[in-house]
Amino acid sequence: RCQQTLKDYLHTRHKVTPQQKYKLIRDMIVAVKVMHENGIAHRDLSEINVMVNVNPGSLLKDNSLRPKAVIIDFGRALFVRAEDVSKWSTRKYGLEELKLLPKIYTAPDHGYKRYRSICTLPKHKQDHDVLPYPVDPLAEDVYSLGILIWRTLSQQNPWPGVFDEDIRGLREIVGNEERMHKEICRSIKGMKCRELLLGCLAVNPEERWTAKILFDWIWNSHNRRRLIREFGTHFQGRNASRKASVHGE
Repeated sequence: RCQQTLKDYLHTRHKVTPQQKYKLIRDMIVAVKVMHENGIAHRDLSEINVMVNVNPGSLLKDNSLRPKAVIIDFGRALFVRAEDVSKWSTRKYGLEELKLLPKIYTAPDHGYKRYRSICTLPKHKQDHDVLPYPVDPLAEDVYSLGILIWRTLSQQNPWPGVFDEDIRGLREIVGNEERMHKEICRSIKGMKCRELLLGCLAVNPEERWTAKILFDWIWNSHNRRRLIREFGTHFQGRNASRKASVHGE
């Protein structure tokens, strides 16, 4: 049984330890990798659709309680391999649709806009027509995962000062590689933290890391040590990154 959402877990704890943050991020990366390897795109990743369980009898190296992140709510998930679609889909796919996989044609995504890349972020509130270009849902999952990682390591929402319903403000950032890079470097301290986020949040979906690359990166012992050190140095408590941005640190 799941205990609480990632949103609640991060909000109710003033201090999530560096070891706990690393464990949560690693769990989410592993889960997305397993989904993608099995030909499934989630398409709705957010802090509401990640649950966190804490085992009171299990401790991490820093003696903090060991959390476990679990991805839920597959209501919008899709098969992305032609053989799976042909076997399991409840609707008939045309030959051209099957050839296009894993890419699909889809409408803009109006849910949890902060978690959507420029590829699926609507242009305005009435923007519901099917997009004129195909979208790679696996790459979109990686983008959403990048936002989850940012949320977890900083305990703050990405893009400070821009609200989820501010479509124009979000598009001005996530549709501009230079602006996005600047915002990440301004808000996120630590070279490994930046490297991880930049790998997930590239404007061009073809330049984003795959879940397999993320998996190999997060399990690398050097990256793990550096990340945990940066978490402890730059992100102690919910207000740490906000204070750093205000003071220009």
